[in-house]
Amino acid sequence: MMIFLGPKGRKHTEEEKQKMRGRVVSVETREIISKRHKGVPLSEEHKRKISNGLIGNTNARGFKHTEETKQKVSFSLLGSKNPRYGKRGKDNPRYGQKHTEESKQKMREALKGRVPWNKGKTCPQLSESTKGKNNGMYGKKHSEETRTKISNALNLEETKRKLRLARSKQILPQKDTSIEIIMQNALIKHEVPFETHVSLLGKYQADIKIGNLIVECDGDYWHTLPDRVESDRMRDIDLNEAGYNILRFWGSEIRDDVSQCVSQIENYLNGGVR
Repeated sequence: MMIFLGPKGRKHTEEEKQKMRGRVVSVETREIISKRHKGVPLSEEHKRKISNGLIGNTNARGFKHTEETKQKVSFSLLGSKNPRYGKRGKDNPRYGQKHTEESKQKMREALKGRVPWNKGKTCPQLSESTKGKNNGMYGKKHSEETRTKISNALNLEETKRKLRLARSKQILPQKDTSIEIIMQNALIKHEVPFETHVSLLGKYQADIKIGNLIVECDGDYWHTLPDRVESDRMRDIDLNEAGYNILRFWGSEIRDDVSQCVSQIENYLNGGVR
């Protein structure tokens, strides 16, 4: 079966348009028409006509795609199929553009009632969900150009400042160590008020803070490593210069006799230095 679609650029007469309106086109004909137009970009005039044609169209107003159609559209735009794929900065069609308040409001309304994909998930669960083949970078490697860009971005002073600020707001560790828990329980028993994992100077976190006194609970292994010893020394100097005083206790001391550790803390506090 052959269908003659007419010469390119030819316009239909009003009589032909009237005949076509309401006509039922077979699936075979639709496929032929679809193949003919596949990959052919629409002119601005054509887009304008389509847009104007939909104004006031009661068939189009309030129309919603089925879940199946949404899924098909979503898959058809994955990865390199998306016209914006790989286009960053000035190459992206939306570079420098901002959503209008009306557009933002529409997006907010559209997202109402949707449950965020990460709601109710803890960090370990999120980590598991992006392991192996679930990770978007699984089996891929950054190109040398990308590595260079990442390296250059991380070396910028502004980037370093932002990273330091973000890290200072993190609560690390996310779970108290066993010796920290022993010390905290002993302080509670002795009715000594304290704070835990407080950010200091924008780059440190105190295990336990009582006024201007910093109590550190050091693991017997990690805090004897040469690099860690030097790191702790420089940290103590910075905190001392900022007006803080530091008491460090080994994990073995805390486990063997935590009451003695608390006595040292109370002696310091009773000395009038707060």
